[in-house]
Amino acid sequence: MGPGGRCPGTRPAGPSTPAADPRARQHVQARLMSRFPEVPSDTPATAAAEAFTHFADARVRHYVPVMAFKRASRQ
Repeated sequence: MGPGGRCPGTRPAGPSTPAADPRARQHVQARLMSRFPEVPSDTPATAAAEAFTHFADARVRHYVPVMAFKRASRQ
C-alpha cells in the first residue's frame, strides 16, 4: 500500500469516455501481465474482460479501471 492506503498506480487516468474504456481495459491487462508474468497471457486478458463486464452497469465510471484491476488481481 502506498501513502493514504492506496495501491500504487491505481489512480484513474482521466474521465471515462467511450474511447477510454478499451484503453483502460488494455492498460489493466498490461498491468496484470507485468504483475503476474508466470501466468499464460490469455489469463490476464480474460480476468480483465470479466472484471470490466462486472462493472458494465456502474453509474460512476471514473473508478471502474481501478476496481477492475483490483478485482482481476484477486482472481
